Amino acid sequence: MVAEHSGARRRGFWTGLMQLGSPIGFLLSTLAVMLVTLLPNESFESWGWRIPFIASAALLAIGLYVRMSVVESPVFEEAAAKARRARHRRCYNCFASLVHSSLPAQWASDLSR
Repeated sequence: MVAEHSGARRRGFWTGLMQLGSPIGFLLSTLAVMLVTLLPNESFESWGWRIPFIASAALLAIGLYVRMSVVESPVFEEAAAKARRARHRRCYNCFASLVHSSLPAQWASDLSR
């Protein structure tokens, strides 16, 4: 989606920046665990271990909001419309062949003219 929405001059930059998401996520998760383990053992075992999971729920909510608010690219919309037309055409052809094969032979030859 990033490549489809970005301009031709900056497409590589934005696509490359998007590919950094996973490594940055690994670094942030390691940092979160490292900070939580600085708590005393009693605190960590009773409530401290929950902090990274609560933070990840917040990130999940942000990601869901972003995904729901992004519109599809024109390239995808065009491909989806083409697929819908092809699917309707296949359904019509299946229906036509079904009707054509279930009619008496004389009617079928009359309709095919």
